[in-house]
Amino acid sequence: MREMGSDLRRRPKLGPAKRINRAKPPTGQENGNGSGNGEVRLRRGWRETIEPGLYRNHRVGCRATFSRKAGVRCNCPFQAHLPTDVPGKTYPQNLVAKTLRDAREEKERRQREGRRANRTGSRLSISEFFWGAFMEKQQLRPATRRNYARVYRTYHEPVVGELPLCDFNEEHVAELISHLEKESQQRRKITGKRNASWIAQQLIPLQSAFSAAVRWKRISENPLRQPSLPDVPPKQEDEVDCNEDPKAILSKDQIEELCEFARNNPRRRLGLRDALLFRFTYEFALRNSEVRGLRWADIDFAEQRITVNRQIDPVTGLESTTKGKRSRELPGPESIFAALGDWQAETDADGLDHDPLGYVFASGDPHAPMSIGLPNRRIREAQMRAGITTDKGLPLIVFHGLRHSRASHLLLDGAPMLEVSRFLGHASQLVTANAYSHLVPDDEFAGIRQLFTAIRDGEQPSYGVTRVHWTGRRRPRRA
Repeated sequence: MREMGSDLRRRPKLGPAKRINRAKPPTGQENGNGSGNGEVRLRRGWRETIEPGLYRNHRVGCRATFSRKAGVRCNCPFQAHLPTDVPGKTYPQNLVAKTLRDAREEKERRQREGRRANRTGSRLSISEFFWGAFMEKQQLRPATRRNYARVYRTYHEPVVGELPLCDFNEEHVAELISHLEKESQQRRKITGKRNASWIAQQLIPLQSAFSAAVRWKRISENPLRQPSLPDVPPKQEDEVDCNEDPKAILSKDQIEELCEFARNNPRRRLGLRDALLFRFTYEFALRNSEVRGLRWADIDFAEQRITVNRQIDPVTGLESTTKGKRSRELPGPESIFAALGDWQAETDADGLDHDPLGYVFASGDPHAPMSIGLPNRRIREAQMRAGITTDKGLPLIVFHGLRHSRASHLLLDGAPMLEVSRFLGHASQLVTANAYSHLVPDDEFAGIRQLFTAIRDGEQPSYGVTRVHWTGRRRPRRA
């Protein structure tokens, strides 16, 4: 141990680390733009000029930065010079585009709308954050993305689009709500409908954008987290309250009449398919995307039930999970399965090879689903032939109205709200209650009152309450 310690003391001490000077590039190439065939370049990006006012900002790691060849395919952003708040001055701004055609259209749209460029990130406008950051990075369903874009472009962008994101405050919130209140009153005069939640619904896209800005540390708090909404005037005599009668439905007799007129089509096979499509969608309360994604393997003729576990995505046209993110097994009447057997025999007689993986309602190819717009066109024609129209001669419902009609009939017949919610495939019972609460009887506590009366009289409760038996193991007692 003593010798080891002496060896450590006799080791020479290391001197300070020497600084290594990097070689400087030749003169004329400091910015990576010099002429000549020099080998040394600084690692900086390169802006490719595509046309006057339109560029492509190549990143450091892009191969076009080193080769300096135009037309290289890459994912680098496009840029356009847009005017700033200073007259006569422009500043490059990134465009939300993947192709040159999209970049030109985006540039023309921004110039047409008069959108200006911000020189610093802290002065980022609400529109630039909404289109350039929120809509690009936030995970949204395709239908939600389209609705957000439509609502923001129609109601929000003309009022607060040019405001800096960090300067948006309660005063601007009040100005936006006042603008939406005027729009709501105008819509109410035109449509004759009172919608108490319309303003709150239109604020959802901007609320989501500001919530994302808080998560990404762009702003400290969300000014639209708890907005103060105005009171909606009560319903007039000639108006319809959307919460009381939100959806148009058909009666059971009208459903029968609709299917009968569809079956009497001169083209027998087409009439058989349309009648089955309407009846099948009504009996099982399916969505358009769900009935088009149904395969023969999902139908159990022996047990007389179907399995709904997929849909045809309305945007991509590919199979995906249902909207409620859950699979459900639905029972049906014997008549609907008899009609399905007739339709299966009809398709086999036409020379189509019956495949369990084939679609029940297919296009010409049994492995290709029906187009998304065909059910709406067929039910529109059937309603016009049957005379099921409004006073203006328009069809009374769309294809999705069959689902609303079935749900309304179940609730009016006394089916529990929870069972109807599961039958419809809603993600929560609250969704069903918000959509069909106007169909719940006024005496909503009749069942509970009946239960208490039976207990008071010493009778067996018939409300459906059962005892819960614990079958698991009990925790052992401590000694």
